[in-house]
Amino acid sequence: MSSTSVFCHTPIGLWQYFVDQSYGPCDFFLERAQQQQSAPLTLYLAVFALTILLELPFYYAMLRDRPILKRLQWIFLINLATHPLVGYGFPYLFKQLNSTVGACLLASEIFAPVVEALLLFLGAKMPLVRAFAISIAANIFSWWVGVYLVSWIS
Repeated sequence: MSSTSVFCHTPIGLWQYFVDQSYGPCDFFLERAQQQQSAPLTLYLAVFALTILLELPFYYAMLRDRPILKRLQWIFLINLATHPLVGYGFPYLFKQLNSTVGACLLASEIFAPVVEALLLFLGAKMPLVRAFAISIAANIFSWWVGVYLVSWIS
């Protein structure tokens, strides 16, 4: 991935593409038709583990009233509920719809924190506003930092 491509896949790159429309080079990376990208399972599992590690401090702190093992289980389960769909489901769906990379990225990055927040609210009985705040913070952090880290390992 080029540094421009990496930037275009970050929250600020996506913002500039959809809202501000001030960064033209992202047009190439985010407007091209969605290509099915089957990452090898080992790379996917590495990215999944990286996502959990990046989100762990956020969720761990917010679940502080639970035993350590329960906290870790929640962190794993909420990521397991969203990550495979973000990594494989959304790209496949958006390819079938002949949609763009940008639209797929936007939809998947909205989907993940919403579903994770609802799981925390319904399953962990966390207050709804708190669940959304922590889920959004954890996902933005893991998305932003993760894009750069994954570009180094892939």
